[in-house]
Amino acid sequence: MIKFQKGFTLIELLIVIVIIGILASLLVAYINPLLQFGKARNGARKADLRAITNALELYKLANDDYPISPVGYYWCDTASTGYYACGANNPLNVLIGTNGELKRLPVDPRDGKTYLPCNDGNQVGYLYHSDGDNYKLLAHCSPEGNAYKTTDPFYDPIRPTWSWQISTPGGINW
Repeated sequence: MIKFQKGFTLIELLIVIVIIGILASLLVAYINPLLQFGKARNGARKADLRAITNALELYKLANDDYPISPVGYYWCDTASTGYYACGANNPLNVLIGTNGELKRLPVDPRDGKTYLPCNDGNQVGYLYHSDGDNYKLLAHCSPEGNAYKTTDPFYDPIRPTWSWQISTPGGINW
């Protein structure tokens, strides 16, 4: 009489574990979490650009001009730190308020602050320049993952591979 033992052998268990590991690694490679996080940060940058733009338009309706960049500063960043810091002279500070403008100026979603270096050695963050009649707003050192396309409404013709922008027609070429 032959007795049959119930259960799996060690070899069978190892084969199943290896197959599950291969399938899991293929799934992770297909999903690519780093690319997905980059896409999420890109979406946050575009949303921040829209929020600042809406606040700029509200400001212009109330004051007939956009906030003007201070003399001696071409670009001002929203974090007011580093190379593009305008400090107390930051024209975007007037957008912070309780009338539906911004609660605070946004900073880059990668780590919540402005920092060096970008892919070109420049500062990361949101930059602003205006002469009062026109403005240009940049999400500097973006996008992540080669997401730039000439058909994208945020495409910057001056910085096509490392910046997104929103601008008035007169500020597009700054």
